[in-house]
Amino acid sequence: DADKTPLQSQADNTLSLQANEVKETTFAFTAAALGTSTMNFTAQAGANSDALMVSIPVLGQQDPVYLATSFAIQGSATGDWDESVSLPEAIPGSGSLDVLAGVGRLAAVMG
Repeated sequence: DADKTPLQSQADNTLSLQANEVKETTFAFTAAALGTSTMNFTAQAGANSDALMVSIPVLGQQDPVYLATSFAIQGSATGDWDESVSLPEAIPGSGSLDVLAGVGRLAAVMG
């Protein structure tokens, strides 16, 4: 399923080799999401063939960022308080948001 494959690339890269010949080939990939991508490599020589399956981790582009804030709020007649967070653009599945809230400083001490 292409939507769940973290690495996306061209379908094939074919090389022709002579006996004892060594060649290098490269593959261009696009990271569509974080996770593990499985790559299949096959080789064929006449009626003989072999294959290799490799799992490759697709990791984020940077280390996690941690932010913390605390502030005192005043009570209101309705008891409502609005707070907002703007999240940056990110690769699907690459981020998370944890919110810890509490009365007084206990949430920060226990967190």
